[in-house]
Amino acid sequence: MPKFAIGAPALPKARRLKTAPKPFKFKIIRPVGAGIVARAEAPGGTLMEESMVINGVEAQSVNEWYIYKALTMGGIPTHDIDYQVPWHGGRSLGGQVLDFVVTIGGLPFVIRVMGKYWHSEPITSALDTFTYGQMVSEGLSVHDIPDTAANSVDAARHALIQEGILR
Repeated sequence: MPKFAIGAPALPKARRLKTAPKPFKFKIIRPVGAGIVARAEAPGGTLMEESMVINGVEAQSVNEWYIYKALTMGGIPTHDIDYQVPWHGGRSLGGQVLDFVVTIGGLPFVIRVMGKYWHSEPITSALDTFTYGQMVSEGLSVHDIPDTAANSVDAARHALIQEGILR
């Protein structure tokens, strides 16, 4: 017969949640006021630390940060790059948060970073296809870049050149 304390309900033992593996390849040094600090090695062999903040918003993934760095190094001013833009309600039902909306010459276009974590399930793939069609029907130019094509700033720059965004 199981033993119970008098007056206390029998509760199941709490399970430990398994944490998902980190998909990023950078090392987090320490939290800072408005983001996290990443460490990278410069071509000369010196270590550089940089806060991963995009226009005042903490980068949601290292791949998005690499794309932002590639855009700015490619000559696009930071004031022409909007990050984490709510579209049709943002995170509410029927909406979406666009990774980047870049305005060059008055014409905005969308860059979506398609990572395995958020975009690999059948329901999210169907939603991505639906919202892609919706954005195109509204006159937006949409560029989907897989996260595997943005593993570094150079790789992100190459992906943006292939998409016709950078030269």
